[in-house]
Amino acid sequence: MTFRARLVLAAAYLLAAVVIALAVPLALNVDRRATSELESDVVGDTTVLSGRVANLVRIGATNQLTGVIEQATVGAGARTVVVGPSGAVLADTNGAAPGTPFATPERPEFGTALGGSVDVRQRHSDTLGEELLLVTVPVTDRGEVVGAVRVSAPMGEVDESVRSSWLALGLIGLAVVAAGLVLAWILAGTIARPVEKLRAAAGRLGRGDLAARVEPEGPREIDELGRPFNRMAGALSSNLAAQRDFVANASHQLRTPLTGIKLRLEAIQAEGGTAAEQAAKAEA
Repeated sequence: MTFRARLVLAAAYLLAAVVIALAVPLALNVDRRATSELESDVVGDTTVLSGRVANLVRIGATNQLTGVIEQATVGAGARTVVVGPSGAVLADTNGAAPGTPFATPERPEFGTALGGSVDVRQRHSDTLGEELLLVTVPVTDRGEVVGAVRVSAPMGEVDESVRSSWLALGLIGLAVVAAGLVLAWILAGTIARPVEKLRAAAGRLGRGDLAARVEPEGPREIDELGRPFNRMAGALSSNLAAQRDFVANASHQLRTPLTGIKLRLEAIQAEGGTAAEQAAKAEA
């Protein structure tokens, strides 16, 4: 892996860590806020509705109750159930028959509401296949609890909104990481290019190119590395040139005496041959 790639990879790790550290808490906050807003709306609507039906619940006017709760706006797709003090159904937007026992152990929220407290909880509906927000409010008339109203609001729209927000956050995070990587690539080039040039110059110098030099550039540390390299290359070039001159001079100095000795030996050899010829002639 190249030096530039390592720098970009390190930047990617850092960017990913920062984006995750910021995006995860924000995503969780979006989820909590969306749920809280839905809960606040449903609690408010249910509380208003309980006040409107208090007199009807006391007298058990089931037909009028059904008309009131069907017209009430307590959330899209919500189901509203009104029970009397015994927990039996008085009115239900889903059509449960009046008198049907509804405050069962499987629905503990009615016990809480009939005890005079507001109950807010979430429960999964196997029938709808999604989470429901259940808000159960006591119905009081003249300070006496005469029944309870429960509104069950599907969480599907909230979950869809949260997922859309999470997707938007994810896309923003990816855009930030991508932009950061592009910037990191550009900045890494300002560091990697001088290092690559220095590496190439060192390679040329190692192969015998004594003219190899680098143009100091980049960050101060790399610039300060290039200048000593140039001084080293210049000193090496000067030393090798001095050695070549020394060898050439030494060779010349050695070659001159050797040439003189060779000439003298040839002269002696020539004189010896002439003397031998004269002695042979004399004997003849």
